[in-house]
Amino acid sequence: MAKYWFGELLQRSGQQGSERDCGMNMVLVIDNDKELCAFMKKCIEREKLTAVAASDGIEL
Repeated sequence: MAKYWFGELLQRSGQQGSERDCGMNMVLVIDNDKELCAFMKKCIEREKLTAVAASDGIEL
């Protein structure tokens, strides 16, 4: 599911298969489920983006 969602997101932005050239490629994942945050972070990093995950405001 996550792979489909990220692929669709990249396709909509016209960047699938090309080098991303914007200066910021970071995604912040916030959810109170730590396992879900870790999973989403891994999925995002597979797309060659930087991800930061937090399950509460203290972790940021």
